[in-house]
Parts: sequence; structure tokens; C-alpha cells
Amino acid sequence: MKQYLIGVTAALVLYIIWLQISFALRKRKFEKSHGTKPPNYWVNSLPFGIDYVTCLLNHVKRQTVLEFMRGNYEEYGHTFTMNTLGATTITTREPKNLEENFITLKKCIPDGKNISCGYTEIVF
Repeated sequence: MKQYLIGVTAALVLYIIWLQISFALRKRKFEKSHGTKPPNYWVNSLPFGIDYVTCLLNHVKRQTVLEFMRGNYEEYGHTFTMNTLGATTITTREPKNLEENFITLKKCIPDGKNISCGYTEIVF
């Protein structure tokens, strides 16, 4: 029985490693063929991005959100990602990215109200 558990555990570990390697190779191939690279990442000091949320709420209270976001864009670039309460959030001010986003949204918006398009909820 012990050998069986060791064998199953080893197979599971090898499978997970294989998944990680195959994903990395597919990602590298996609990035090379499309000329893209992943956006910069805001590194959180607290789990689930709690530090970012509290910082953002403080800026909302002081009405300095625009200056806060401008500083983020200057530090991390025109497009960056962060962990916000456990979800990955992509923030951009790159005109091409915004244009593509709005083109995609036009296909998803039935009546101009709150919608869910794929995994991303968009609220107007």
C-alpha cells in the first residue's frame, strides 16, 4: 500500500511538472509569434492584494486617485497587472489595448447595462 501511494504521488508530481513546462513552452511560442510580452507586475506585500486595496481606498478618501494611478503607470509602465483580493487585475492606459478592449465589448453589450463578457465583469 505504501509503495502504491508513493507511485501515485510521484505520478501526480511528474504530471504537474509536465503541465507547467508545456504551458511555459506554449506561452513562449505565443509571445514569439505575436511579438508580445507579459505586462509588469505589482508585487503585493500582503496576501490577496490587501495592501493595494487599502492604499487605493486611502487615495479615494483623499481624492487623489488620479495622481496615484499616474504614479503607478510611471513606475510600472502603460499596462501592468496586480493581485486584487485574489483576482488578477490588468490595468492599462495603452491606446491600442483600450481600443481592442472596446471592440471586444461592443460584441458583448446587449443593452449597455452591466454585463459579463467571458471571465471579466464589466460595470458601466
